[in-house]
Amino acid sequence: MATVAKIRCFSCKNSFEHYCNTPGGGGIACPFCYAVLPSNIAQQMRYSMIIHAEDNRSLREYSGNGTGTPLFQFDLLEVGKK
Repeated sequence: MATVAKIRCFSCKNSFEHYCNTPGGGGIACPFCYAVLPSNIAQQMRYSMIIHAEDNRSLREYSGNGTGTPLFQFDLLEVGKK
């Protein structure tokens, strides 16, 4: 499984994906207009993605431990408009 963020760029109105395991510690750039997400915000986003991935991994492990617990997975979405 992979954790992916769908990022909307309001500079050019395009969306792109960023995977949790993508190397690099700097800012994330829009591949369409090259607008850059500041590195401190990109790092916070990466931390959030790692926590999200770990939580889903824990849910899978808990479900597979033989207790008959149903499997759950959660995704995060931002709703509403800018």
